[in-house]
Amino acid sequence: MSSHKNADQIANEISQTRDRILATVASLQEYAKPENVAGRGIDKAKSFFITPEGKVRPERIAIATAAVIGLVGLLTRDRD
Repeated sequence: MSSHKNADQIANEISQTRDRILATVASLQEYAKPENVAGRGIDKAKSFFITPEGKVRPERIAIATAAVIGLVGLLTRDRD
């Protein structure tokens, strides 16, 4: 059995490879759009404070609130 390819087979493989590359590039462009990146970040932040069932996680809200209050305290303290 010969492993030689004719010009039509090679052209077909090139065309299929090009189509796969174009689909991959389009997928990456969609993934990297700023609004999609922001949306994923917002979803991740929401999931930190809200369970998948939609219930609030008060212990996490308390931790975040304490961290913000601590940061504000550090930034606004008197510097003698």
